[in-house]
Amino acid sequence: MRPGSAAYRDWKVLILENTPSPETKKCLTFEADLKALISQPSCVDYPVYPWPTKILQRPRFDNARVQVVKSPPAPRVKRVRFALDVSTQTEDLPCNDVMVMKDAGVDTRDLSVLSESPPPEDSDDTPHVSEDVLPDSECKL
Repeated sequence: MRPGSAAYRDWKVLILENTPSPETKKCLTFEADLKALISQPSCVDYPVYPWPTKILQRPRFDNARVQVVKSPPAPRVKRVRFALDVSTQTEDLPCNDVMVMKDAGVDTRDLSVLSESPPPEDSDDTPHVSEDVLPDSECKL
């Protein structure tokens, strides 16, 4: 290559573009040092403060005193557990019979009282109900 030719000028530009200046070298070393410092743990222990309970508001123009406002409580984590027991399931009934729905986990010992009761002596159509068991109209859901 001869000095002054187009190839020489292109070669010179490429070399100058890829040669870092002293300022660029300083920036690169500063960034490398900063990355190394960030990845290290903190040298100073700092206290963990509780959740704030009060917030100070700026005074308004009509009154010159500071008002203290109670802040909302700290967020709490709620854990939801789903019942996987069959006794908590309810029967599937049409929507118009919503009031008739009964819990499948109801104690069935009371039903034995009905089966042990003597058959009705009267021939009328009213069913015999033991005193311990309430009719459905008196039961509250």
